[in-house]
Amino acid sequence: MILLVGNKKLPDNDYRVKICTDYLMDNCQLVLPGKPTSVPDDNYIHLPVGEGLSFSDLLWPIKLLSILALKRQKIDKAFFYSTKLILTGPILCKIFGIKASLVLTGRGRIFMSDNFFFSILKKFYLFIFHLAGSSSEDILFQNNGDYRWFCKLFPQFEAKSSMIGSAIEFPITKAHEKCSEKIDILCVARLMPQKGIDDFIYLAKNLSSDKVRFHLVGPKSKGYDQLFQQVQDLDRKGTLTYHGEVIGKSLAELYKKSHIFLFPSHSEGMPRVMLEAGFSGMCPIAYEIDAHRDLVDENAGILVELKNRNLLE
Repeated sequence: MILLVGNKKLPDNDYRVKICTDYLMDNCQLVLPGKPTSVPDDNYIHLPVGEGLSFSDLLWPIKLLSILALKRQKIDKAFFYSTKLILTGPILCKIFGIKASLVLTGRGRIFMSDNFFFSILKKFYLFIFHLAGSSSEDILFQNNGDYRWFCKLFPQFEAKSSMIGSAIEFPITKAHEKCSEKIDILCVARLMPQKGIDDFIYLAKNLSSDKVRFHLVGPKSKGYDQLFQQVQDLDRKGTLTYHGEVIGKSLAELYKKSHIFLFPSHSEGMPRVMLEAGFSGMCPIAYEIDAHRDLVDENAGILVELKNRNLLE
């Protein structure tokens, strides 16, 4: 049995869900905080783990430990996604002799931030990651930049590390065609500063017009009430259109109707929304970070140096 372990509820079109439902239905278990609708109850295990750091992080490892203990005889291999699970899962698997594989979308905001607290946390993460890497059978990467960074930092793990990619490149897009009437610019991101929402707002204030319309999709983030209020105020003024959290077919329609995908996040692994926008044939504009270098072809999108921080330079 294959165990796929993640820290967020996945949409039905996510590749991990598709692997389970289309290819491994009889031999796969999804271990997530929420059940995708297309996955039968027998193929789902609830794990109360989420994003960010909270007191619940003291509890979910115990639940994961119990899952591994109860199913240790049936598990052929466990795949772990997201930082917390990557750091914890392989070490717990080693207790029961279970093979573990790490899937790294890339470095997130902890590794790319100048925040003092994050700089301390980064050192702790790297120490634990050394233990997790030693406990893993293989380590898989989705972008070249992080793969090269990791192999340089941990040369002892290079033999078990592989670059698997993201399975998509941005095509020449409809945004390169002549737009005779209006251009719709879409951003899909959680409402928090690290996702560059301030940058998106700056652009909307300066460029919004009858011919250029800005659309923002994403849920409110805990602790950023002021930013959420600012977005709502700009929506009422008509500077941008805030759609709230949108998923599934409704989100696919927004991708289809929009011309440019603006993604001002300052740090990402392999962003799912960039992949979705790529499949929708949109023209991407984003900051030049490792994951985006792999995704955006120079003839089909625009990458801006992160130091500019307003995407207008």
